[in-house]
Order: sequence, then C-alpha cells, then structure tokens
Amino acid sequence: MTDPPPAGPGSRQAPSGWPVVSPGHVGVDDYEYDLAYMGVYLRLDICNRSPYLVREAVLRIDGLGPGAEGAVSPKGVVTSREITAGPLFPGVLVRKEIGIGAPGGVTGLRFETIAVDAVRLAPPEQMGPAAGYADLAAEILEVTDDDEGTSIRILVRNSGASTVDKVRLRLRYFEAGDEAAAGPSGPPRDQAAEWILDMPRRDWDPYRLPGPPGICDPAEPLPPGQTYEFTLVRHDRGPQGWAGRRDATSIEILALKLKDQ
Repeated sequence: MTDPPPAGPGSRQAPSGWPVVSPGHVGVDDYEYDLAYMGVYLRLDICNRSPYLVREAVLRIDGLGPGAEGAVSPKGVVTSREITAGPLFPGVLVRKEIGIGAPGGVTGLRFETIAVDAVRLAPPEQMGPAAGYADLAAEILEVTDDDEGTSIRILVRNSGASTVDKVRLRLRYFEAGDEAAAGPSGPPRDQAAEWILDMPRRDWDPYRLPGPPGICDPAEPLPPGQTYEFTLVRHDRGPQGWAGRRDATSIEILALKLKDQ
C-alpha cells in the first residue's frame, strides 16, 4: 500500500463567511487498513490543524490500481469514495471507518480534502485589539479530563467602565512534561494545539450546530464590574499530546468589541 500525498487545494468552492479554513489544514493524519475482497477496509484518523473549529469537512479517498481486465485507468484511479467528518476540533483526531474496492483490487490510496466549513465567528472588522481595553481578563478555573471527555471552565471578568459586546478568545493546549507546567519564567512550553473562538453562550453546543453555516453563538454583552462563567465540554480527550491539566492550558483575549462602538 503506497503512502498518500499531501492533501490538495480542494475542488469545491469554500463557503462564504469568516474564518475560511483551507482544505490543506484538514486531512488524514494516519490510517490503518485490512485487506478485503477487491479492496481494503480503512480506519482513518482525521485531524484539523487549523486554530478554528470546523463544522464539517468532506474528504475523498481514491483507490489506485489496475482497472477491469488488467487495464490501467487514467492517473491510476480505479474507484473513489467521499467521507464527511465533523465537528473537528483543533488538534483532535477523529476516527472514521470506510471500505473501498474495485474490480481488480486496490493497490494504493490517495487522500484529498475537497471542502471545509468552519464555524462562523464575528468578522475581524467588527473587533478591536484587546490592548485597547485592558480591564477585561480571562482565566481558566478548572480542567477535567476523563473517560467521558474533557471540560474546561472559564471565567471572564470586566473590571472596567464599559460594556463589552463581543470577546474573542484563544485557548492554548500544551504537551505533557515538566516544561508544560514551568510557567512564564520557565523554559518554553511545547504547544499541542490552539483554539480561537468567540466567547459563547453557556448553552452553546458545538455538537449541535445549525448549518450550514455553523455559528459560535456569542454570549450576551458583559456589563462593567460583572463576570461571566462558562464551560466548554467536548466528547473527546483533547488535542494530540495535550497533558489534560489546568497548568497545561491557557487562555487569553485576542480581540473585543465594546458596546455601541
């Protein structure tokens, strides 16, 4: 079985909205296979390497090999199948299983991501730099990582005099090891993944997104002197390599929009 080439640029038009995730950022990270009658049975590990939540991605699997009666088809492709995956969280492997076969058998594989639909965030032109309002802060209160999945409890505090309408956050996941818990004065930490999202409503469920398009439903405006607490719950063990601890996770405010601005 031949190794697949990197994913191509994609052949379907990217959906409108922001952000746009390139098909090159989503693909088959690894795979296993069992030989089957005239083909193979595949177990694919699909990964989103972008920092944005992907609502849905469509991948094509090409089976390469001899065609009917030993003839070789153009470009060696004898059969193709498509598979849909989502939601895809940054850095998290998603397992998909599929069989592919053709008369004469399949002797090689090629994977290509042909469409990616990212969860919509507020456009950048609606947001301003976080440095323009230093009275807004975010912190991680608790991280839970067990067999049922992961949850991260987050607190955002507005200690200033303005109402904050929208908040863009960056959640960073670090690998296991002493360097992950060293803190800002310690050695550099190895990042496993990052997730950029708008501060969501408490009841926002990334597994039940309307779509297309899928939307990160923003929280209500945060008045002066108030705090807002929410929990991000996922049905997986987090990004590859993440230590799964509070001291291996960080959050920061990337951008914001003040009320009536």
